[in-house]
Amino acid sequence: MGRVPRNRLGPGVFHVLNRSINGTWIIKAEADRIFLRDLLVRFKKDFRINVYHWAIMSSHLHLAAETVTMDDLSAYMGKVCRRYTMYHH
Repeated sequence: MGRVPRNRLGPGVFHVLNRSINGTWIIKAEADRIFLRDLLVRFKKDFRINVYHWAIMSSHLHLAAETVTMDDLSAYMGKVCRRYTMYHH
């Protein structure tokens, strides 16, 4: 059974997962992990979102985030991921 499209979901708490391509390690040092964590904290202030938990792994990250609109969650994750991608490359 497929998942419910995000645009049909209302406000709530969501498990967010973002993975690298082919399991490539994108977190290679503690400095990388700290930089990503700081992005999660800094950009949260720009959106109507609460991040309750995160787990930053070598090739992916998990969040438990509460939001009122899916647009805020999508924009937040897009901003964090774009900025980390620029840092990584």
